[in-house]
Amino acid sequence: MAALIIESCHVACCANRTQNVLTWGRGGIIANRTCNYAALYDPKKGVVAVLNGHTGRVNTVQWVHREDCGDTETHLVSGGSDRLTDCHLWQRLQPRVFLGVTLLALHTCI
Repeated sequence: MAALIIESCHVACCANRTQNVLTWGRGGIIANRTCNYAALYDPKKGVVAVLNGHTGRVNTVQWVHREDCGDTETHLVSGGSDRLTDCHLWQRLQPRVFLGVTLLALHTCI
């Protein structure tokens, strides 16, 4: 039996009146939060990656702008309100492959 090939025909991302949920990198990639994910969008190619690491709402995303990283950022920070993994650092390994590392964990609100 042949493997199924699934292709996205439409992806919707919405800021929903939240500040600091969009960051445009020097390499042209836009990072946007959408529900529990961070979506990476290339205006020429469409959605290039969806970063899944939060279990609750993502509230902010920000490319890490470093002077020594050339034309394209290699790291993205995302912050959420999921109480277990509040802050992630995403490292670009390949153009569409990111590795997520938890920066702040086990934060609880009273």
